[in-house]
Amino acid sequence: MQKIQVIGLREQLEKAMTFLQERNVMEVKELSADITSRINSATKHDHDLELKLANLDFAIKLLSNYEKNSILPSPIILNATNMESIAKTFNYEEAIKQAQRLEEEMVGTKNRLTEIQQDEKALEPWKNLSVHLDTPHVTRTSKLTLGVIGKLDYEKFQKSLSDLGLNIDFHTVSEDQSKAYFSLIYLLADADQISGLMSEYRVQEAELKTAEGSVKQHLHAIKKESTELTHQLNKTEKELAELAKNLDSLKVVHDYYLWQFVREERKNLTGETEYTFVLTGWAKKGALKALKGDIKERAEGVAIVEVAPEEGEEAPVALRNKGFMKMFESVTRIYGLPLPTEIDPTPLLAAFFIIFFGLCLSDSGYGFILFSLTFIALKFLKIPEESKGLIRLLMWGGLVTFVAGIIFGGWFGLTPEQAPSFLTKMVPGANGEEVLGFKGQLINPVGSGAIIFLGLAFALGIIQVLVGLMIDGYWKIKDGAIMDAMLDSFLWIIFLVSLLSLGATGMIESLTPYAGLSKNIALGLTIALVLTQGRKSKSIVGKLGLGVLSLYNVVGYFSDVLSYSRLMALGLGTGIIAFAMNTIAGIMVDLVPYVGFIIGIIVIILGHSLNIALSTLGAFIHSSRLQFVEFFGKFMEGGGKDFEPFTRECKYTHLKD
Repeated sequence: MQKIQVIGLREQLEKAMTFLQERNVMEVKELSADITSRINSATKHDHDLELKLANLDFAIKLLSNYEKNSILPSPIILNATNMESIAKTFNYEEAIKQAQRLEEEMVGTKNRLTEIQQDEKALEPWKNLSVHLDTPHVTRTSKLTLGVIGKLDYEKFQKSLSDLGLNIDFHTVSEDQSKAYFSLIYLLADADQISGLMSEYRVQEAELKTAEGSVKQHLHAIKKESTELTHQLNKTEKELAELAKNLDSLKVVHDYYLWQFVREERKNLTGETEYTFVLTGWAKKGALKALKGDIKERAEGVAIVEVAPEEGEEAPVALRNKGFMKMFESVTRIYGLPLPTEIDPTPLLAAFFIIFFGLCLSDSGYGFILFSLTFIALKFLKIPEESKGLIRLLMWGGLVTFVAGIIFGGWFGLTPEQAPSFLTKMVPGANGEEVLGFKGQLINPVGSGAIIFLGLAFALGIIQVLVGLMIDGYWKIKDGAIMDAMLDSFLWIIFLVSLLSLGATGMIESLTPYAGLSKNIALGLTIALVLTQGRKSKSIVGKLGLGVLSLYNVVGYFSDVLSYSRLMALGLGTGIIAFAMNTIAGIMVDLVPYVGFIIGIIVIILGHSLNIALSTLGAFIHSSRLQFVEFFGKFMEGGGKDFEPFTRECKYTHLKD
């Protein structure tokens, strides 16, 4: 990365900004204090654009609820020319107005519908009320009360009311499971006695809205209005569904104006005087030469100059991998970017990750399905470029899984006896007799084969840990820290190899004669580590103390290697679950008459689909974890800031070059 400044005449600012946005190779930064103190403040946001984007966002979100969704929706992929043409010809303002009008109608209709439904709910218990809703509740001599009481107290209340011996008109209007609804007309002179009794039995007075006619008539009017409102709501939703046919165009228009809004935002980072402007940021070194030449053709009098970074300023990081390696960037980015002073780990993890992924799945049938699905997706679906990398990675992972499955004899969890004949052949058994086995199978994970699988996992772990230390040493040499590389990286590599050799002489009979030599080499290297690992301490005691403590790192390295046992665990787990699904399906076929076969097929399809999904997820996660913890930790700190070029940003569409 190279820090640059773009300087030119103010009248060329728009052309220069448009050019830089199209080229997508410069990250624009805020001007430093010493520059901003000598220039005028930058231009403000274009509030019209901001409002326009907000209105477009509103319309898109509203209409998205009424879009006819396909099973596999295709993203909108267009080039800049087509997007500009749509933005300039499509009457988006009218579409927004219609969306706003229909949304207002829909909200109003829904609110009114909710209101009358609440009225209906409140009136339903009173539909048999004999008096009209506009009848006065209080006259000069009497009062009408509509009461609600708990059903358990209702009979007692009626008896107590009767015992008062008052001149009343009492009617039960309705009852439900828990409450009773009644009307009561009594003389005002008896109001105190009635009120006291109602309080005693916790009677609630109902207050119904005043309206003409009876409750039944009002309920009928409500039902009629509810039908009309529902019809109106359906009509509005149909209009919204029709308007939603313009959703793609609205999305294109939104992103077209988003480009302009982003450009206006970047202008706020530009310093301007009466006649000139200055823009600062970072650009890719490889694109700088062409950028300098091309900008002069697009914006006359504009120049790009290279400047030194400020003290402590850190350059952004852009990963530069092409071809096969590009797809592995999705793994690196999950962990985080390297610092500008660190190596890009993407090419270094590629082989390890893809092999680990295949071993974690280790089923040829699953690998074939994963490869086929991802291949079809890449071939026939419009997938955004930024998502293709991960899908390609899964496709290649499926291919490696297919090969690993052949080696381990994994075919949908089938035994050789269950598998089709073209997958099997007669092979020598453990006792010398011929047994049925899978073609191409080199390791049988059942029985002693599991130990071989575990040994393979450990061997791969040892290789990756040592490679990590080698990379650390190489990078230190490149930075000029040759002594640190020799003593902190390569000395540890030799020491760890010596320990492995010492272990091998104790386990392999043919290597036993070399046990003494291996022991002496390991002892000598141990002394070398004790004498060198504390070299940065000022005191002799500190040097020796740190040197002795450094030997504890051996535990860490071997702990790292043990982590690779997960490859075997996941690989065996995939096959065991697949076998279990086949067994359950077989049991269903045998136990359930007539439909057992159909149930078995369903179990096979659902069970294996779930196993493929979960096992693929597990393979990706654990293969990634081995890179992040056991590998990256040897040579990389991480924490780099991603390079964010000034570009034509898109929210709903994907820009095609």
